[in-house]
Amino acid sequence: MMRTARVGLAAVILCVGSSWHGARSQTKGADWPCIQVLQPELSVGAMWSGPDPAQATATWRDAPAVMELVRRVAPRRVPVEEANSEVHRFLAGAAGDRNVIATQVFAGLFESLSAERGAIIRGIHRYGARQAALTERIEKARRDRDALDRDATDPKVRERRVELEAQMTWDTRIFEDRERLLPVICEQPVLIERRLFSLSRALAEELN
Repeated sequence: MMRTARVGLAAVILCVGSSWHGARSQTKGADWPCIQVLQPELSVGAMWSGPDPAQATATWRDAPAVMELVRRVAPRRVPVEEANSEVHRFLAGAAGDRNVIATQVFAGLFESLSAERGAIIRGIHRYGARQAALTERIEKARRDRDALDRDATDPKVRERRVELEAQMTWDTRIFEDRERLLPVICEQPVLIERRLFSLSRALAEELN
């Protein structure tokens, strides 16, 4: 029974190491654990086909109504369909140059959602670094265990083997628990991109 358990643990450790390094090999950064290609920053051109938002980027915070709209529709807890409808209602009743106002709203949304996305990406980098460090810790424990004499009768050696195997079991469990969350975590930047693109289309529909 003990031998079966050890064989099983060894298989899991091997799987942990190979899966992690395999994921890293698909990306440019050693601390980027996602299968999605890392795009550090969003592109204005890919999101917006309206007027140049350069001036709006500097002025949207000076328009209280625009700021309030951005505050209401940017959060992901607001369904995107509801946010789009809010954008249409706002612009339908807006007083002034609709193109200017729509561009200010876009600038505010782009700034807000880009900042949120950037914070998430930084968190994923930290997550990746922790997983890489945990992988190295598991592999080092395995090497240390394998360096010990399996047939040793010295109680200290046997105790050390048990200690290392317990550490590997615990660390592997933590690693696997984190890995199960990885697909959801890695999808968050993509969801923000989709949200911004959808809101940008709603704004573009209101341009003159």
